[in-house]
Amino acid sequence: MDAVIELGYDTGKADKFIKGLDEIKDCEYLYQHYINSEVNGKKKALISFAAYGDFKLYTGISGLGEEPEADEVYICEGYAGQPGVKLGDTVEIKDLDSYSTDENGTEEHSTYKFKVKGLCSTLYYYNTSFVVNKKWFRDNLNDYVDNIYINLRSPEDIDKVTSEVERQFRSAVVEARENVVRNSDENSRSIQNGHLQYDKHRLNTGAARSGIKCDNRI
Repeated sequence: MDAVIELGYDTGKADKFIKGLDEIKDCEYLYQHYINSEVNGKKKALISFAAYGDFKLYTGISGLGEEPEADEVYICEGYAGQPGVKLGDTVEIKDLDSYSTDENGTEEHSTYKFKVKGLCSTLYYYNTSFVVNKKWFRDNLNDYVDNIYINLRSPEDIDKVTSEVERQFRSAVVEARENVVRNSDENSRSIQNGHLQYDKHRLNTGAARSGIKCDNRI
C-alpha cells in the first residue's frame, strides 16, 4: 500500500474518481461503521462493523476465510472473549444508535443476529471488529467508502492524486504510507501506555487496600 485516501463518500462517486485516474495502479475500499451496542446483552460497548474484502492492501484485518453469508460474521479474536462467543455460536447485536419509536413512545432498537463463521486478527488489539457480508453492510448500514487504500504506478504520482482528491472531494485527506505507519505506531503506543497506567493504578489500589507496599517501577 502506497497511500490511503480518507474519503467518506458513496461508492458511486468513489468508483468514478478511481476510474478517472491512471496514476492509481490498484486499490481497495474499506467500508467501516462504528456503533454503540450491546452484544449478547453485555454492557454498552463501541464496536466496528467492516464489510468483507480481500484486504490485500489494507492490513488491519487478517485471517479471514470465505466471505460470510448475510447471517454470518467474523469477530476480532481480541474481542470475542468479552461476549463469550466462539465458532458456530449466535451473536446478537443491539444497535443503540438506531431505533424507531412506536405510538406509545417506546423505543425499538435495531437488532442484528449472526452466526459466528470464524475469528480474525487485527493489527491493533483494541479494534473491536465485526466483519460482515459486503452486500448486507451496504444494504443495512451505509454505502459510504470509509478509506481507499491505493498502490501507485510511480511514487511521484502521489502529488497528482492528492491534487485531484482535494479538487473533487470536500474534507477528504491523502496520507502517504510512511505517515500512516508512523501515526499507527503512535496510536498503538498511546493505547498501550493507557492500559499500562490503568494496570499500575489497579495494582496500587489493590495493594493499598491490603496494606502491602508495592514497587511498581517499570
